[in-house]
Amino acid sequence: MAEKLDDKEDELTFKADFKTSVDVDDDILKCPICFEVFNKPKYLPCLHTFCEACLDSYIVSSVQQDLETKNNETESEPKPKVDFKCPVCRVVVPVSDQTLPVEEWASTFTTNHSLLALLDKQKLQRNVKLCDPCQMDSKDVTAKSWCKVCNEALCETCANYHRKFVATKQHKLFAITEEGGDDYKITRFEYCKMHKDRQLEAFCFDHDQPCCVSCVTINHRKCDHVSSLEDAARDVLDKPEITELKQTLNEMEKLFSKMLEITKLNMSNVHQEKQNMLTHISELRVRINTHLDEIQSKLEQDIKSSEKQHVELKGPLGLTTDENGNIFVVGQGSSNVHQVSSTGEHINIVLTEKNGIKNPKVICYDKNNKKLLVTHSNNKIHIYEREL
Repeated sequence: MAEKLDDKEDELTFKADFKTSVDVDDDILKCPICFEVFNKPKYLPCLHTFCEACLDSYIVSSVQQDLETKNNETESEPKPKVDFKCPVCRVVVPVSDQTLPVEEWASTFTTNHSLLALLDKQKLQRNVKLCDPCQMDSKDVTAKSWCKVCNEALCETCANYHRKFVATKQHKLFAITEEGGDDYKITRFEYCKMHKDRQLEAFCFDHDQPCCVSCVTINHRKCDHVSSLEDAARDVLDKPEITELKQTLNEMEKLFSKMLEITKLNMSNVHQEKQNMLTHISELRVRINTHLDEIQSKLEQDIKSSEKQHVELKGPLGLTTDENGNIFVVGQGSSNVHQVSSTGEHINIVLTEKNGIKNPKVICYDKNNKKLLVTHSNNKIHIYEREL
């Protein structure tokens, strides 16, 4: 069993090609507590992620503060604290193993391997890849190799020492090239909590927990269902629940794609409607301006006509009134009959040349027949037949 597990070098690995770029916002790779790049990221059930050390400090401080508050509120001994609130969303997070001291709570949460993968790929795909051990001494030395066990980039000197130390001489190193070359694998192992120097390589279904080779040999010898992590992962992926989940995710992806297309179409329609409205407003404005120009022109013409008519009435030859008090006037040099108010203001033109009026001299009103009688310059009388 142990021999089989030792051969599984590619467990918990992902491929990275230098030709593939990683475009990730730096804020995503920073802890919301220390605002530095994640170091041993652990995520809570609410999916917020923190450095293990930052989370540990926060938990200890939070629990201690809560206990002090309860001591001040009650005289009796407070119950042991078995949970804490997420630093970001303030959701209450329970502790899985309540027997552990507060200082070890942070280590019980799951490591965020997705973030570790992004950190590794970003580290390897920088324009200048620096040696991690040398950076600890504040030295910037270009890295030439990558250790998939230690998850570190190494310069040529550090790589040589890495191959000589007893603890690391069996580690596989991969050459780092600017061009990338062949694909290589970066391994991100999780280590056993009981045997700190041992990698998790197996999974016990009887106890529902991952374990290292030492754990398999010592603690799980009588267990009936122990397999490699690779086989356990494959078994999980083959479960109907996972298949159903994949189908659901695929359906949701199609739904979201359709919603995205509809949204884009709606945005396009909104843009088109906006253009149509702007065009309509422009056309309406042109029509309004044109109409206002016509009104202005007509008013100007009426004013000019009134001024002209006023001039024509400077030499009135005759006038008459009707039973309603309307005044009708004929003037010198005019072939029109004008109606004026009692104050002498011009009201309108009653008769023109179109009605047969030409150089009128005398005008009178026949009250019985309600008709105007006009005398022309040739001494002929013109009777206006239309009732006023």
